[in-house]
Amino acid sequence: MNTYFLVFVTSLFFSLQTHAARVESVQQNHIIEKSSSANPASAFLSKGTQTFTINLPLVQIDRASTNTGIHKTGVVYQLPLPVTASQLSWETVKGGYAAHIHLFSDQAKRLRYHLVFRRETSSIDFRIQGSRDSSPIGPINHTLIQDKNIWLPATKGNSADLEIFVDGTKQPEALDFSIDAVNVIFDDLSSGDIPAIKAKSLGLAMEQEFDLACWADNENFPGLEQAAGATAKIDFIKGTGSFTCTGTLLNDKGSTGTPWLTTAHHCISDQATANTIEFEWFFQATSCGGSATDNRYAKTFGGAQLLGTDFNLEASFLRLNKSPPNGVVFSGWDTDIQVDDLVWGVHHPEGDHTMVSAGHVTALLQTVQESTAGTHLLNEVNFIAGGTEPGSSGSGLFSVVNGSAYWKGTLSGGPEENYQLNFYSNFNSYYSYIKPWLNNTVALRSIECLLNWAEGAYSNLFSPSGAISQFQSPYTYRYYGNTNAYAGVSLTNSHVYYLGPDGVLEDVGDLSGWLTAALCQ
Repeated sequence: MNTYFLVFVTSLFFSLQTHAARVESVQQNHIIEKSSSANPASAFLSKGTQTFTINLPLVQIDRASTNTGIHKTGVVYQLPLPVTASQLSWETVKGGYAAHIHLFSDQAKRLRYHLVFRRETSSIDFRIQGSRDSSPIGPINHTLIQDKNIWLPATKGNSADLEIFVDGTKQPEALDFSIDAVNVIFDDLSSGDIPAIKAKSLGLAMEQEFDLACWADNENFPGLEQAAGATAKIDFIKGTGSFTCTGTLLNDKGSTGTPWLTTAHHCISDQATANTIEFEWFFQATSCGGSATDNRYAKTFGGAQLLGTDFNLEASFLRLNKSPPNGVVFSGWDTDIQVDDLVWGVHHPEGDHTMVSAGHVTALLQTVQESTAGTHLLNEVNFIAGGTEPGSSGSGLFSVVNGSAYWKGTLSGGPEENYQLNFYSNFNSYYSYIKPWLNNTVALRSIECLLNWAEGAYSNLFSPSGAISQFQSPYTYRYYGNTNAYAGVSLTNSHVYYLGPDGVLEDVGDLSGWLTAALCQ
């Protein structure tokens, strides 16, 4: 949550307001295939008899956040001497080679490895397990390496074992990568043992807050459950620290299940930060004020594509690189909002369980000064039950109508002295910017099918396969590092384009013809 000072109420609302648009919520329910074992793909491939050990020294724990309004969870420790591939002991395993690294930090509650690569690679996988993880996370393949670096998922506990696998066509000692940094996370989510913090669910929230479960007897509870099912705690790296905000999954007009997510600009404002995001789902208490977490709790990783961000409107719009877990809700939304509307804030104050605050809209489109950084155009909300805190930033504001939730905007911040006075982005102000993604979704689903087909049909042009789709208006495209090529579709004219190593952009025909050839219609 950011801290602002009110300047004046503008009259721009009347000139900016357009016809209201609305979409309903939908729950994601995949068919889950049965497996003969609990999680066979995640097991380590080698015995790890010659493990490289990294023992971290004590690091300075400074809980003060240099990023105003967002909750700090840990620090980034730069290794004095990065660990390179040539320093590791490589064991022969089926299909290639594997090496083990053991990381220990006496202060850590969770740990994240950072790896940097000097050149593109398509022959590497990772598996990682913390001392408090029940099994390894992985395999994590090369497609999640962005801009030649990767923050691996956070593990639980004060130690973390990493296995790096390369296929048998490579000499592993010659691979040009290194482990250069570690995120030491000191937030303990298992108990409320942080000094001077009142017992609120996990003991992290500082003010009076209300778990989702506390609203079970309220007539709006079905809609609040939808809103909470669309809410993610987002954990990310920025500069020398790690932080937490909140975000909301949005549905689109085609109900395609494309994982669109909104949060605040001051949380995620650049692609480098978006690459580091992990997402925590159903981080909810099972009872009002209880510390037990919902058994649906799940974590996904892989970051997101930042499609748009705006300082003035205090909004960021992203597409997740990996699908969220089964059962999440893609929230409905509505661009219409009026003074005196009953609204609900659904958020993670100080990184705590999902809390729900109730209040009313008290003003629209106010110009709000953020210290000396500039001004924002925001809606004002006064909560009468609960409020928001650092970590709540980016969370959704909802209305509930006939048991259905409708997202209205993202939390920007409020004054430190009053946690119940808050400012939210005005969705109507930036709907036109993200409308192409929320409206052209049937086409996007077909484009994904086409690009997947092209990777197999033209493997000589598009390698390695499994590239992540990216969006830069008007193009949806994928980049292939091995062949230095791009394949994409323009949403402006619905034509397919190819950009090869020669740097010449070629229009290769109408999308409809290619969709027919690929059987993607």
